[in-house]
Amino acid sequence: MNVSEIMAAGQAIVASVGMPNMIKPEVGESSYRFPTDPSTLSSAQLGSLSLRLTGWLSWTNHELGIIDAELGVIKPLFDVLLNKRSRELKVNDPKLTKDESRALLLSGDSSLQSGFKRILTLEFAKTQLEAKTKIYESQLAKLSREQSRREGERQGA
Repeated sequence: MNVSEIMAAGQAIVASVGMPNMIKPEVGESSYRFPTDPSTLSSAQLGSLSLRLTGWLSWTNHELGIIDAELGVIKPLFDVLLNKRSRELKVNDPKLTKDESRALLLSGDSSLQSGFKRILTLEFAKTQLEAKTKIYESQLAKLSREQSRREGERQGA
């Protein structure tokens, strides 16, 4: 089984749905400071920051989808290859724990090491992106509450 072929076939299915591809939002600055008190922002600043955070949140979710899809292909294939290699080497010693058997298999096979490294790299990136998603969602909620508060004041005035 070829990972690239599987992923290409999956991408073709997604492309056939006909939805437009997302373009990475313009980042502008490489970092930003979220205000401790959003009420100090002007309406233009509030709107601008909301739009930027929404763009970054959408892009982060887009990237998470790509990573999840790749992990969904690589992990099961890795497990199949690991089990196959285990049978070939007869590493089913009852004295070894599952983790010890796995370590033994990985230590002697560069292709398994490469696959394992890719899984770890993707898991790391996924965790980082999930954290960013939570941050963006939290910050957008705070900005939305401030926007709602201002609308309420305008309507009440």
